[in-house]
This record gives sequence, C-alpha cells and structure tokens, in this order.
Amino acid sequence: MKAKNLSSVWEAPDNTRLMRKQTSVRLATHIEARLSAICEIFPAKSKSQVINDLLAAALDDFADGFEFVPSKEKEREEDFEGETFYEIDCGMRRKFLNRANEYLKQYEKELGNDEPSFFNAYRSREVEVK
Repeated sequence: MKAKNLSSVWEAPDNTRLMRKQTSVRLATHIEARLSAICEIFPAKSKSQVINDLLAAALDDFADGFEFVPSKEKEREEDFEGETFYEIDCGMRRKFLNRANEYLKQYEKELGNDEPSFFNAYRSREVEVK
C-alpha cells in the first residue's frame, strides 16, 4: 500500500484485525494536527484506522527502500523463449520481513489464526549469465 493511495482505501470498508494489546504513543504536535485534519476529512475512519494505514504505508516504503543485495545463489526459469536467470535478494529487506513474519505468526496465533497471510520477503531481479 502506498501513502498516496490511502484516500481511496479510506473510502472503502475496513476489515483490519486489531491486536488485543493496546500501544500508547505520544505524538508530535505537527503530526497530531495532520492526523486530526485527516480524521475530519474522512469521518468514517477512526483515528486508530488512520494511524494503522499510515504506518502500514510507511513500513511498506521502509522495506522497499532497502538496497538489493544479491545472494550467491541464482534462480533459473525456463520458458518458450529460453532461460532467464535471477539473483535473489539476501539483504536487510529480506531479514526485516522474515523477522516481521515471525512476529506476525505469533500475534495472529494469539488471535486464533494459525494460517496468517505473511509478508512477501522474496525479491529477485533478472541477471545476465555469461
């Protein structure tokens, strides 16, 4: 989810699962002012929903910002045009999302869900093999 697309998300129904535990944070005044403005513009969304969506978008951007670090392993894919080789990312993005998946599994289990939808930590890019 991208932050620039949140207004269309906020106009749709919300099916978010919330944690049982509550997290309390103190916000900077300039952040609270903008949150209050968003809540006024989108009155159907609670402040919790707005904060959750904004954090989700920021965390997606954060994960996407990690540099691609190729592993030594290559992945080969064959199709009707021949074969293509891919490098697999083994950098911080993969480490971050794999760790996030461990926490997600724990938290979802607490809510009674033994089969959560995990974050996709896999990322590859096409390479030329000589």
